[in-house]
Amino acid sequence: GLLLSHRQEGLSFRNELLRVTVERSLPEADRERIHSAAFRYYLSAAGASERQRLPRLAMHAAAAGLRDEAAALYIDLAESARGRHAYIEAESTYTRALELLDAEDRRRRFTVLRGRGLMRYRVGRYEDSLADFAGARELARGLGDTADEADLLLEEAMAYDWINDYARSEERVYAAQRMADAGNHHSPLLQVRLLLGLGRAQFRNGSR
Repeated sequence: GLLLSHRQEGLSFRNELLRVTVERSLPEADRERIHSAAFRYYLSAAGASERQRLPRLAMHAAAAGLRDEAAALYIDLAESARGRHAYIEAESTYTRALELLDAEDRRRRFTVLRGRGLMRYRVGRYEDSLADFAGARELARGLGDTADEADLLLEEAMAYDWINDYARSEERVYAAQRMADAGNHHSPLLQVRLLLGLGRAQFRNGSR
């Protein structure tokens, strides 16, 4: 009665609690060996649905100690969820990726913090999103990427606007404009986002 048989997917534990209990009862070396085997299986599984295969591949990679492979998979999964507007799923998946990244992996940590911040203000976690943006902006500064830093200031401006802190929102927009001008960053996307931020700031303070 521990396992259930599925026509197309083989066997599974009757429920998640049972699976976790059995897993925790095993010695760590055995757990890693089993997860490594499962990782190799899902890595080469032909014909399997990517929507089902990739989360399992990431989970087994992390449990097998393959941190770099797992982090890359979780980032891809988070970006996919973000593209589907599955904000809660994306936020939790970015968090899982962040737990696996080394502190020295600044570029991917930047990507994850920025992505998680975007998801968090979309689900009402405004203060948490601002903390993520601040962390990502610090990483961008360390990487010398002023275009990304300006972009993050605009994200912060949007988050502040959502909590009706219009003064700080406007402050971030003008800081982003100064940074973009100083760095000669004139990409069409950044310029459009700056215009949107400036227009929003003027609307909020009653300017015409």
